[in-house]
Amino acid sequence: FGEARWSAGERWSFAAGLRDAIVAPGEHGAEPRLSVRYAPSSRVSLGFGYSRLHQYVQSLRNEESLVDALAGISLPAVAGSSANGTTVPTARADQVTASLDAQLSRTVALSASAYTRREQGLAMVAPVSAGPYATTEFTTGSARARGLTLALERTGDRVTGAVSYTLSSVSQRAGADSYVPSFAATHAIALGVGVRVWPTTTVRVAAAANSGAPASVFADQIEWTPYTPSSGRGDLSGSPGRIVGALNGARLPAYVRVDLGVRREWAIRLFGGPAHLAGSATITNVFGRANVLGLSSPVAGSFVQPLLLPARSVELGLEWRR
Repeated sequence: FGEARWSAGERWSFAAGLRDAIVAPGEHGAEPRLSVRYAPSSRVSLGFGYSRLHQYVQSLRNEESLVDALAGISLPAVAGSSANGTTVPTARADQVTASLDAQLSRTVALSASAYTRREQGLAMVAPVSAGPYATTEFTTGSARARGLTLALERTGDRVTGAVSYTLSSVSQRAGADSYVPSFAATHAIALGVGVRVWPTTTVRVAAAANSGAPASVFADQIEWTPYTPSSGRGDLSGSPGRIVGALNGARLPAYVRVDLGVRREWAIRLFGGPAHLAGSATITNVFGRANVLGLSSPVAGSFVQPLLLPARSVELGLEWRR
């Protein structure tokens, strides 16, 4: 790997790099990268970049499976290995990015970032099987993604916080089939605020919402009790391996969640030396909203049954360090 950086006056800066793998499984190639930054003033800067990356280890899990959403698994497959005559390729991604950063005041900053990305050589299970992982075969495909994120951040002695909005679009293709992956919500909003009410006590509020997340309707009997820290258990029974209609042909209802927490810190002496003790308590999903994780329709022509995420739970934490 090699990289060079240089500046042209006070406003322009450049960086260029080139990387390649000396020893790698499967195919490999050069990975160039280039970035340019222009600062018309001390408070505003604009950026542009391009990069290429290779991925030599992929997963043969089905990212669109309901099992993966409930309990994610990892089935790594090295490029060059094969299953049933299909060889795992080396994935490649080319990405172009643009950014804007503006310091609105001493404590408030605004940022905007946009990207477009094309990926090739992806090992994909969902187009050939609704099961949780590849049992006999998989296919290879490509993906296109683009997105825009706007963020406003405040840093202060008593109040810190950030709010962001993301608009994104992702499409994956294998042969003549294309679909939107389940993680690709069209709109997403996140908010976090922390207030130091006393020198050693902070109250935090976090909120998240998204809409447009796609999902498949599974044609299997599934019983699901979500895991919650307060109960210490969860349960899943059934084998979701068949879908009704098109892959990710349905849409989940909007996801909305608000968390509330408090953190208290103490400076103590322990075993003859100074130590730091912190306790925290968080109520997740304060309003108990019934957010939907997946959909099933076990009887042909029957209603679609939503599978719900935990309604509300309490998490307690204790941290100690010297």
